[in-house]
Amino acid sequence: MAGAHTLAVMPTGAGKSLTYQLPAVALDGCVVVVSPLIALMHDQLRGARAAGIRAASLTSVDADFADTRQAYRDGQLDLLYIAPERATGEGFRSLMAARAPALFAIDEAHCVSEWGHDFRPDYRLLRPLLDAFPAVPRLALTATADKHTREDILVQLGIPAEGLILAGFDRPNIRYRIAPRGAPAMPGSTPNGARGCSMISSPPKMASSPRRSPSAWGSTSPTYVSSRMPGCRNRSRAIIRRPGARGATAIPPRR
Repeated sequence: MAGAHTLAVMPTGAGKSLTYQLPAVALDGCVVVVSPLIALMHDQLRGARAAGIRAASLTSVDADFADTRQAYRDGQLDLLYIAPERATGEGFRSLMAARAPALFAIDEAHCVSEWGHDFRPDYRLLRPLLDAFPAVPRLALTATADKHTREDILVQLGIPAEGLILAGFDRPNIRYRIAPRGAPAMPGSTPNGARGCSMISSPPKMASSPRRSPSAWGSTSPTYVSSRMPGCRNRSRAIIRRPGARGATAIPPRR
């Protein structure tokens, strides 16, 4: 809010999204949020609109590109979500030049660091965009960044060391449970029938082999595989959001 470049390390559920949603309604101009997760962007988009925030997104599954770009030019947006692959293009920089944003928010900022567990090369290309608008504050957000990763984020995104805010890593809402591969008791739902998400590794085998699929372990929760075609992903998200859905089994892509 004061215009300083900042890296905030905050645990999941601590309100990271509020750090750019509040400026979106309090500042003049649009807050641009760079995020690598389309499903997360669309979930936050629905929540923002429900709260009366004028929000839109520019992703590979959005069909209203022209309308969204025009709404931004006309000053009709408070929040604009975009993936890093699109944010680094010349077309997007031209859009920003037409009307400078109020804030650049870089979510999942650990993706910019080669030390990070989820390195995304496109995040490294964000710096020229940020430097093209030196008067626009930049806010980097992550829940998972060790010392090396934090230092790398600061350097790669041009944030001074005094801009680091370290809130902690404790995530009491997450449980870790490990079982041998192929064990019949491998969980496909959360403990005691609670609502939530189970994460399963080795995606190619899990996604293609009936013997290794979550249903083979007795799981009745819907399965979300991020490497599937958009139509399959959209159907899975729709099932997960239905009233009464108790959880989901998420299978991340192999990089």
